[in-house]
Amino acid sequence: MARCWTCGSDYAGGTFGHFLTCPLCENVKEMKDLRREASLGLKELAQIQQRGFEEASLGFDELAQIQQEGFEKLSNELSRVASVIEWGFTEIEWNLQRHEAILSSIDHTLKTPNETQGNEFRKMAEELRARGVLDESERRFLKALELNPLDYRIYVGLALTYLQMGKFHAGRTFLEKSLPHVPKVIRVIEKKQTKLVVSEDTDEEDEETESEYISEDADEEDEETESEYISGGIETPTGFDLRSYSYRLIGRTHFCDESYTKAVEALNKSIELSPDYYEGYYDHAQYCALAGQEHECITSLRKAILGRPFYFYFSQKERNFDQIRDVIQNLLTEQKNENLQIAKKAISGAESSLEETRKSVNKARESLKKSRGESSLQCEEIFWNAQVLSKLALEKVATDDYMKLLEAKHLAHKSWDEAIKARNTADEERKRLEDEAIKERAKAEEERKHREYVNSERIKKRNNHLTRVVFWAVVISIIIAMITNFATNTTGFPWLAFILSLIIATTIGLYLIRKEL
Repeated sequence: MARCWTCGSDYAGGTFGHFLTCPLCENVKEMKDLRREASLGLKELAQIQQRGFEEASLGFDELAQIQQEGFEKLSNELSRVASVIEWGFTEIEWNLQRHEAILSSIDHTLKTPNETQGNEFRKMAEELRARGVLDESERRFLKALELNPLDYRIYVGLALTYLQMGKFHAGRTFLEKSLPHVPKVIRVIEKKQTKLVVSEDTDEEDEETESEYISEDADEEDEETESEYISGGIETPTGFDLRSYSYRLIGRTHFCDESYTKAVEALNKSIELSPDYYEGYYDHAQYCALAGQEHECITSLRKAILGRPFYFYFSQKERNFDQIRDVIQNLLTEQKNENLQIAKKAISGAESSLEETRKSVNKARESLKKSRGESSLQCEEIFWNAQVLSKLALEKVATDDYMKLLEAKHLAHKSWDEAIKARNTADEERKRLEDEAIKERAKAEEERKHREYVNSERIKKRNNHLTRVVFWAVVISIIIAMITNFATNTTGFPWLAFILSLIIATTIGLYLIRKEL
């Protein structure tokens, strides 16, 4: 008995042999549309060969997004829906793998004419397979392999061609042969900058460099080989080992042969080499379920869902879990409830933080009212954003959908962060406004004192002038009175002359004081 590669159906069993895409899943119109959509959406990225792992990772994320959307688009009545989405993009996934920095950098190691020519044959073979000319693709791959038997890409490309031809055993053989030729990644940590370099051996000259080489796969046997090492500052987030990809495909061929124990063994190696290879965990969970390894199935499925949440939905439809459906459903319920509690706790924390922030924002508003400067506060805008995020999180939780629960948790944490940011901003703005108010009051007090000082000096000066005016007016009046008395030869004090002289002298003095002041 044999199973279809794409949908896992045993329709292709018996004398029909193997199918990459059997008539049952090929008739799913939505699958064709999704595959076309994925090809168009990732075409531009697949043409980029030298931009490193980060951009390739974006491509895998986009592929995962298309797979998730495909789950919603495909007919719900098809029990094979999950497998169709998971395995219907094998060719596209390999295109992304080929253009990841580690594999694309193999081109830098091609030195001999045979190696270069073999690479050209490989490229033609890849294009022929993409166009569906499988026989010619096979011949080109075999010619490339003859010219350069060390290129990992040739082995996997030929294996995928055999899988499309329905020759699963031949495909598995070349996948197994590819394992010794997987580029061995060495992490290079540069002091100043990270470069992608290719070396065949570590010699004395290499030891003198300032780079620290950390081998991903360092053992005595590897140190003795003369295989090419692709080294560089490629520190993938998951520490992905390309052998995991080969073992995953090998496991799928065993699954199609219904050799579930062998499939489990292959996936064990896959996830052991790449502990964060969530696609491998999901396949491992399926094969463990079929092989009767319930505990291992649940462990791997839990890890797969944690890393790729859309597997939560796939596992609901995946018929390979039918033998332990109750156990799977209990796990999914547990996962949903756990994330529901986490989301609610995050929302509660966000709301508490928002309440504290509201107090800080109100204090800042009071300070703003007393200020004569700004008309608005930055903290108010941040606080409003935090409230919106909290409201969105509550709406997500109300849907009781797994992915939306994860989104709710993310939104709640973001709202929490924004609330803290708004509170800190409000405190800073309030303090700044209060400091400005204190400075304004101090300035006003200084100006008041200055005015009082100026006024007191003016009064003091005026009084001094007035005193001198009166004094001299009296003196002058007395002198004038005495002169008048002497001139008229009269007895007694001449009060009339004295008073007139005093009035005239005082008037003149006051006029001069006013003019001066």
